[in-house]
Amino acid sequence: MSKALALVVVLFFVGFFGECYGELRVGFYKGKCGITDVEVVVKKVVETWHFTKREKDIAAALLRMQFHDCFVNGCDASILLDGNNSEKKAGPNSSVRGYKLIDAIKEALEARCKGLVSCADIISLATRDAVVLSGGKWYNVETGRRDGKVSLASNVDLPSPSISVSDSIKVFGKKKISPIDMVYLLGGHTVGNTRCSLIQDRIYNFNNTGVRDPTMSNWLFSELIKKCPRVSSFDNNVPLDMKTPSFVDNSFFGEIQKGNGVLKIDQQLALDGLTKKIVGDIVKDPNFFTNFGEAMVKLGRVEVLIDGQGEVRTSCRVVNKKVGFYEGKCGLTNVEGVVQNVVNTWHIEKKEKDIPAALLRMQFHDCFVKGCDASILLDGFISEKTAVPNSSVRGYELIDAIKEALEAKCQGLVSCADIISMATRDAVVLGGGKWYDVETGRRDGNVSLASNVNLPAATISVSDSIKLFASKNLTQYDMVYLLGGHTVGIARCSLFKDRIYNYNNTGGPDPSMSPWLLAELKERCPRISLFFDNTYPLDVKTPSLVDNSYFQEIQRGNGVLQIDQQIALDELTKNIVDDIVSDPDFYTKFGEAMVKLGRVEVLIDGQGEVRKSCRVVNEKPFIFGGFH
Repeated sequence: MSKALALVVVLFFVGFFGECYGELRVGFYKGKCGITDVEVVVKKVVETWHFTKREKDIAAALLRMQFHDCFVNGCDASILLDGNNSEKKAGPNSSVRGYKLIDAIKEALEARCKGLVSCADIISLATRDAVVLSGGKWYNVETGRRDGKVSLASNVDLPSPSISVSDSIKVFGKKKISPIDMVYLLGGHTVGNTRCSLIQDRIYNFNNTGVRDPTMSNWLFSELIKKCPRVSSFDNNVPLDMKTPSFVDNSFFGEIQKGNGVLKIDQQLALDGLTKKIVGDIVKDPNFFTNFGEAMVKLGRVEVLIDGQGEVRTSCRVVNKKVGFYEGKCGLTNVEGVVQNVVNTWHIEKKEKDIPAALLRMQFHDCFVKGCDASILLDGFISEKTAVPNSSVRGYELIDAIKEALEAKCQGLVSCADIISMATRDAVVLGGGKWYDVETGRRDGNVSLASNVNLPAATISVSDSIKLFASKNLTQYDMVYLLGGHTVGIARCSLFKDRIYNYNNTGGPDPSMSPWLLAELKERCPRISLFFDNTYPLDVKTPSLVDNSYFQEIQRGNGVLQIDQQIALDELTKNIVDDIVSDPDFYTKFGEAMVKLGRVEVLIDGQGEVRKSCRVVNEKPFIFGGFH
């Protein structure tokens, strides 16, 4: 089928009955989160988003999202998963919106009852609440779904807006949806827009006749030629319901009776003998809102995952990584114990006391390029290693040593991506930090290009940094805690020399720098130094310990990098820094932020590979006649 329909802002070809929908029930979460009413939390976030952010079209966005999710692999929230080849990347989903609202709801629920409410249920609940805000009627939503773990763009196949009524009935019939259900759910087009490109043929060249669709009213035709000129450099929006485009009501059906259906399938519903009577009944149906809600409930039953199936994601954008993923998979060998022993040996025997700084930096530089896929470890003339920001990254030989030890015990089992995360945790502990559980189960990427490396500069603004971290699904709090990794390590004078001698081209120092630090840096980093690019500790108080003294120092004006100093001054982050200074749970929260970093755009299951050597991708077996 054509995928063009997915560009319609609210094309709502509904879902279908799942085999297990009987396991869903209204009030599934009642009493499971203490005194918190899960559905009220969802409702409040949706209302706040609607009124505070003034996003009046969230009903259209979420109706579309629910359809696009349920129609591909069932209602399992697979549309929410990030990834280079996830459903989000499919052409039909390129204009789906509402992801940030779902994130906000998930964050609010996780703060109250961690790991309880599935992302699939959030979509259904939030859609219902958005429908009510747009004039629809409240309907009870069945809950108890679990989240899927597979999301592939190749699975996305949605029907065209030019599909015939008979073919549409067949499609829905295969999903055990009756023609009546189909028509009610197409009533979701009472809100939202479509683009001119999807209806241009109806206006100017219907069925290659060179003229308009004869079923279109004269009034609609005159409206559409104004909004969608034959030649235009813009792909304009057109409301699907020309009468009440922002309200969930049955005016859509009255309009298609008058020849004002914008999409071909919408108009044909009112004309085809198979559905014409259904449309006529809906126009005068006093129970439209109730029946529409019942149809939405049926959509929410589509091929759901229940009980032990799937999972309840802690973040809607990534599947859960499992703590102890390798447990029992390498005989009696404790994989994490092997990693820890090698890190400890490296630290003690080789007397490399700065491995926490080296590995913290390596993990960040890996995860922020193509996700946590160990692509930074791959050798090559144009690999990520050769990019300027990575020229001073260290720790490769330690990772090699860990990989060698693991391959000797359980060949081809442990990914290099997981080794980075586990080794970093162990190094943090050696640096005085607190143990945190590392989720494992990542796989390794097989692409590494220097041209992909675009890491934030030390002079990035706080607001831009927040945006960058948000693009990786990390909050402002996560960002500040992760920058706390600068509690260990050093920076070269060339990275902050302008702060000493020519801040913002003023010819003077950065005024936010303390006099003490300025004197220190001038001594360490003279204005003219022909042969040496000296280094200076990022945490001037305890440069070798993982602790929160870094935050105390930046409060005093002793932040060495501009971004470090600015997070203590900028109103967006100042309060966070103040809280961390007096936070007795700093170590725990730092560990939690590291776990979140380790979730960025990971490869799982059949994606990527588990490298035999962290420096090269695996060779493919030779097959006669070519490579396989």
